[in-house]
Amino acid sequence: MTFQRLARRATRLILVASLVAFGIGSVSSPVSADEDDQTGTIVANITALQNRKGSVKCALHTADNWLESSKAVQKTSVPLSDDKEGATCRFEDLGPGTYAVGVFHDENDNGEPDPNMFGIPTEALGVSNNNLPAMSAPKFKDAKFQLDGGTKTLTIKLEY
Repeated sequence: MTFQRLARRATRLILVASLVAFGIGSVSSPVSADEDDQTGTIVANITALQNRKGSVKCALHTADNWLESSKAVQKTSVPLSDDKEGATCRFEDLGPGTYAVGVFHDENDNGEPDPNMFGIPTEALGVSNNNLPAMSAPKFKDAKFQLDGGTKTLTIKLEY
């Protein structure tokens, strides 16, 4: 791999890491629903975990806060255990709207994707619609989905 390709990949992965970096204890308020109680729930089933270490961190975004972890609509952390496969992140009491989910497997539970010496995260990443580009940061338009109330179930495959 040439240095330029490695640098582009590192830039892409650093941007992805900023999407899913997880600040423990800093959760934004959910989007307000109108009086018709059209609140909804998003259930993100996380697959392709290579081990059961640490936890899975999930962040729910809108177009206005895409790639801004500190402004995520909601965040959640799911501890992993040996007695079940995968992980499930839930986002509740959401108003209708367009959202995207970013995920990372925080194997050492330090709250951030750990980079290697080139700045490339060594922990798995994923986004809704499983559209994680090889050479750039994911775009909101490629990860977005619509929530119109009720429950929306997603499957997000982690990439190591």
